[in-house]
Amino acid sequence: MNKNLALEWMHGVWMMRTESIQFYANLAHDVLLGKTIDTGMFGTLALPDVPDNIALIVMNGPLSKSDVCNATGTRSLTNMMNAAAADPKISAIILLSENCPGGSVDGTQTFSDSVKAAKVKKPVIGCISGVAASAGYWPLAQCDEVYATSETDMAGCIGSLGRVKNPKASSEESDFIEIVSDLSPDKNAEFKDPEKFKNAFLNPMTDIFHAAVKSGRGDRLKLDKENVLSGKTYMAGDAVANGLIDGIKPFESVVRRAKKLSM
Repeated sequence: MNKNLALEWMHGVWMMRTESIQFYANLAHDVLLGKTIDTGMFGTLALPDVPDNIALIVMNGPLSKSDVCNATGTRSLTNMMNAAAADPKISAIILLSENCPGGSVDGTQTFSDSVKAAKVKKPVIGCISGVAASAGYWPLAQCDEVYATSETDMAGCIGSLGRVKNPKASSEESDFIEIVSDLSPDKNAEFKDPEKFKNAFLNPMTDIFHAAVKSGRGDRLKLDKENVLSGKTYMAGDAVANGLIDGIKPFESVVRRAKKLSM
C-alpha cells in the first residue's frame, strides 16, 4: 500500500459501517508514519467456481477507487463489468460482495452505473457472502436479482456519514490548528462545521444513493413497511422481508439461477 492510497483513505468521503471506518483510518495513519503493515488480511481470496460462460466479479472488503493489495478498486471493477458485458462468450454476470462494509464515495456511482448498463445486455445477479453494506450495497441494488448465501449475511446501512475535526477539542485531543488566508475564509469550512459538512456533502450524496437504490430495486423495495433507507443494517431474513434482497440460497444455486436467466 503506497502513501497516495493511504491519503485517499484518510481524506476521501466514505459510505461505510462505523467500525470499519475507524479500522482503516488507523491503518492509513500507520502507513503515513512509515510503519510496517501486516497485509496478510489482504491475502488472495479463494473464489468459488463458476462456468466459463459466467463472469464472477468480486467486491472484497472496503471499496476504494484504487486497487488495494489483493482487493480490487472500483475503477478496476468498472472495467471488469464493462468487459464482461461486452464479451459475447459471457452469458451472465455474478457480482459477489465478499464482506464489503462500504467504501469510498468516489468511484462507487460510476461502478454502479456500469452494473446498471450491463444488465441491459445480459443478466447480472448480486450475491452476498458476509456483508454488503452502505457503498457495498449500492452496486448490488442495480442487479437484476440479489441473494444472500446464508441467514447470517447482512445488507443495508444505506446512507452516509462523515467525521470532522472537533473545533472545541482540547490540546490533549488535538495537537494542531489550521490557519486560513483572509482571502479565502471559506477554505475547508465545510469540513470543520458538522452542519455545513452534512448539508454540503452528506445529504446530497445520500440523496443520490437513495435514488439509485430505489431505481435499482423498484417495487421490490418495501418502503411501506419501514424506512429501509434510514441507515439500518439487516440480517438476511429481514433484508428479504424489506425488499433489499430477493432471497437466501447457496452460491451454487445462485450460479444455477444465473444460467437460467441467461437462457
